[in-house]
Amino acid sequence: MWGVLRRSSFAIKEGSFLLRTSSFSLAPTTKNLRTFGTTFCVSSNAPKITAKKEDLVKSAPKKEAFGRAGRGSKSVLATEEDNPIRDDLVIRGQVERVIFQAPTGWTVLHISEAQEIVLAPKDQVVEEGKAAENKTTNLPGRHTIVGSLITSSLKREGDASGKKAQIQPGEYIEARVGRWVVTRDYGKQFQCKYMESVPPSSEADTVRYLASFFPGIGLTKAQKIVDRFGINVFEIIEKDPNKLLEIKGIGPSKIASIVQSLKERVDSRKEIQGLMEKGISAEIANEIWNRHKDQSLHILQQNPYELVSKIPGWTFAVADRVALQHLNFSPTSYQRVLSGIDRCISNYCSVGHCAIPRPDLIREASAFLGIESRFVEEHLEKGLRLSEFFKIKDAMIPLMTALEANSNSKTDRAFEEEFISALDGSFDFDEIAAHSSQIASSPIKVIDPQQLATIKQDIIYEKSTYYREKNTAKLLIQLDSNHRELHPLAKFRENPSEALDLLDPETRDMLSSDQRNAVLQSVLHKVLIITGGPGVGKTATLKAILQMFKSVIGENPPP
Repeated sequence: MWGVLRRSSFAIKEGSFLLRTSSFSLAPTTKNLRTFGTTFCVSSNAPKITAKKEDLVKSAPKKEAFGRAGRGSKSVLATEEDNPIRDDLVIRGQVERVIFQAPTGWTVLHISEAQEIVLAPKDQVVEEGKAAENKTTNLPGRHTIVGSLITSSLKREGDASGKKAQIQPGEYIEARVGRWVVTRDYGKQFQCKYMESVPPSSEADTVRYLASFFPGIGLTKAQKIVDRFGINVFEIIEKDPNKLLEIKGIGPSKIASIVQSLKERVDSRKEIQGLMEKGISAEIANEIWNRHKDQSLHILQQNPYELVSKIPGWTFAVADRVALQHLNFSPTSYQRVLSGIDRCISNYCSVGHCAIPRPDLIREASAFLGIESRFVEEHLEKGLRLSEFFKIKDAMIPLMTALEANSNSKTDRAFEEEFISALDGSFDFDEIAAHSSQIASSPIKVIDPQQLATIKQDIIYEKSTYYREKNTAKLLIQLDSNHRELHPLAKFRENPSEALDLLDPETRDMLSSDQRNAVLQSVLHKVLIITGGPGVGKTATLKAILQMFKSVIGENPPP
């Protein structure tokens, strides 16, 4: 049996090759099986040979350097120094099969009718006034291309969504900036930095291309167009599209659709190339184009930090590198400082907070951005004026809760309105502090009134978190204020301490001051949120509240 060796991990000294569970006798001339593509002959009639462990020798050289080839496989062609990535090498061909394509643009595909093009140096001259030509070599058979696909925005026929179009069999691609490697798992492949869809180079391919990817153009009409204009039809469409009127069945509306499709394709290449010139990878450039189309470069140049968290892979670090190294942004620019402040707030909130005290934010942002704190102060104030961030006093919410706890039924709505105005940032803190005597006489202690004069520190919110918390507070207030008369313990509202008599003595005596306050709050409100770390008594508090309610409504409350 003859064959071509595709994969081998071991060679056997005595000329026998162990393949899975069977043993075969190799042709006498074939001793070492490590070289890929080696032709060998085996005989299934040969007697079974059992290879000893010491007869197996590793086929790979000990000092061989492995480079990345695809996902998780290793190159065995040469070291990176011997086989460098080449900017002058272009592989062109027709897509035969798309093996894999990730949302990021990373793609594995097979091409056929391939050509290897070695680009001549731009400054090389072979004759006076004549530049050197590119060297083209035809590559028969099927070839694997691996790299980042720069997709066009061409809206294919039948794709009404208008979303990013993926590469399809029949299209033509050019793979650039790469090298040929041979991998243990997948064989020979061309690994490139990026590949892109390109127009076809023959009449037959042009017909199929027009019919497949231009809306409203079938095979018959595409054949007529190519018969009239040849493979230069794309140049005609770009420079003088009205010439298509010479084709029967093509009118002004059809021409407008064709021109728009081609324009989007050309624009996508220009924009993505412009993004990559700013130090952006092909994957991220493709993502930016898919989101912002022909505004991609403009948005990047205006504010690269605006794309943080909106584009996969576009982190603050990436935006900062592009802004400082390629777009000449100042380290103290408003856009950079604003994004750094937002990043620090997000980091602070990632551990459970909704906002950050102003002094902490100034200190953290100054250290994170590597600038003086005065620049952070200045741009934070500007951001607050422009509603990029929001601030309230850190004592505002517990203080307003204390005031409402002391309110009576006639003033409930007034306190709720004051609470909401506090969330809007329009409430006067000193005006609240004037109610300290009222709070001091309350049986419910939420905050020490003696601290009111000193607790005036701002806490800073990121915009979306601020609005989520504000809207949540409004909804809770509405839920708590509606039909309070239906509260099972409403009769204890004037003197909530009397409700504690509903508890058995043992439970009542075990309650701490904070737990007692929480139980009293359940008498005054329809909605109660109990928070705290492990072991602080949340479960005991809940049991006490349930015991009070059961003593009034029994074990089976009405629906």
